[in-house]
Amino acid sequence: MHAQLPVQRWSPVFALTEGREPVNPRPLATAAAFRDQIPQTRGFIAYSEGVNDDWNVAQWLALSWNPSETPSDTALRYARLFIGDDRFAAIPEALERNWHGDPADNAAIPATLRQIDALHPAPWADWRIDLYRYRAVYDALDAQRWKRARTAQAKAGRALRSASMLGAETAAQQALTAMSPVATPAEAQLYTRLETLAARLWQHARMQLSVTRYGASNWERGANLDRAMIDLTDKAALAPRIKAALALPAENKRAAALVRLGDRPDARDRALYDDLGNAGHEPHLVTGPGEGTDPQGRQGAIDGVADHLPQDGWALSELSYAEALYEQPLHLRYTQLPKGQSWCLRYTWAGEDYWRPLQISAGGEVIVPFHNRKNNPAFEQTAIPAETVHDGTLDVTFVSPPGAGGSGRGRQIAETWLVPAAPAQCSGEWTGP
Repeated sequence: MHAQLPVQRWSPVFALTEGREPVNPRPLATAAAFRDQIPQTRGFIAYSEGVNDDWNVAQWLALSWNPSETPSDTALRYARLFIGDDRFAAIPEALERNWHGDPADNAAIPATLRQIDALHPAPWADWRIDLYRYRAVYDALDAQRWKRARTAQAKAGRALRSASMLGAETAAQQALTAMSPVATPAEAQLYTRLETLAARLWQHARMQLSVTRYGASNWERGANLDRAMIDLTDKAALAPRIKAALALPAENKRAAALVRLGDRPDARDRALYDDLGNAGHEPHLVTGPGEGTDPQGRQGAIDGVADHLPQDGWALSELSYAEALYEQPLHLRYTQLPKGQSWCLRYTWAGEDYWRPLQISAGGEVIVPFHNRKNNPAFEQTAIPAETVHDGTLDVTFVSPPGAGGSGRGRQIAETWLVPAAPAQCSGEWTGP
């Protein structure tokens, strides 16, 4: 996150909790980055922000000495030098696999923890074994907490969508109760392990995994112990909106407002929805070739997360976003659209607290000129005429002013809805989902 070599299509759950500068062994990604950068390189230094990326520094130096060395070769030598158990050689790639896909569905995460718990470090092993134990435990905690939070979110959504049948008050209460889960004993045990490992890493390597306990400058600089138990539901975002819905004067209006809150993808209006920044839920995003051949994410879109938390009142779908770097357009492509249909493009313009002016094109034609964001998040909409759809395909691009310089960061879109609608139905301001 916010890195030269970001984990592409990284789950927002990991981004919100483990954040920037976590313990991050990435053998395959580091090898790809080396292949990508070394042809244009004449000399370098091995620079590190801290012990969190000890593996990647060691691998980069090993590749520089012998570019044909495989990650498994490096891992075995690393295991023998620092750990004293050859089985550790499988751990760096196992931890890299932990970050693939949705953590709640990733069977590699508990398997990796079992692998690292089965190791028998030598008496002379140093703090590095605790470094990788910390990551494995953190991943396991994230997976368990997210699986429970995801279930709670789904239950709350079903309750809200049933408001017309249940009654507004009952639906609201069921939704809020669903989003108030209590940590399980297994989660509490994992968090206790995390605290113990953090204390040992502070003692033996002066690793600052907490601002209050170990003097880290802020949470982003690797202090992710402070984020390990943050709320992973939309309760803080939904609670005031539910309260406002219940204050409406008629039961049918109250119920209708709650149904809208429970249907963020807007299935009732047949919207084509993208939760951008959430890798499994952005079907229309043109993502590029991936970190194997494009390690810096220059050729497509990358996912990111805002510097906010769910408890700040941001919905999870508002916190995660997609962006494109430099002057690469952020590109959405829709296919097999019906002929002659006009559309309404609604979008959540949200992300970091700085931004660049934005221009939107559809079908190669500018439909929204360069303009600035009024709020963060901002909810906007624009009509898309039927003639911009060519042979059932619609290309939508978000661009910044050319020649602005820098990395291009700040052109961040969190959600899009493409809704079949006449132009008259897509005029004026939009207050959001």
